[in-house]
Amino acid sequence: MSYRHFSLRCGCGAVPARIEEVGVTDERELVIHWWCEECQKTVYASKSLADCWRECPRPEDPIDFDEHFLDSIGSGCRSRAVNKCARKRALASLKPAPPQRKFSVNTRAV
Repeated sequence: MSYRHFSLRCGCGAVPARIEEVGVTDERELVIHWWCEECQKTVYASKSLADCWRECPRPEDPIDFDEHFLDSIGSGCRSRAVNKCARKRALASLKPAPPQRKFSVNTRAV
């Protein structure tokens, strides 16, 4: 499984030491809640699920059953298939990546 991590920061610039809660809103947003130890505020970071979906990494190309079988008996065919996939990913990485949308951060003093 591959994933991209979210870069979380409070408005003061501090990163969370610990996440308190993760949830979703009725407006279809992912919400992450933590306590900022630096500025002593409650922080809620939100991001639309549509933006999260667009930023998900692509799944790897599936391996053909025949390639898997040949690999299991020691054939070198699978390594050629992996190299082909690696070339394909390298070419895809030359395309400019879409801009990452950041979380909107709200703080509340307690």
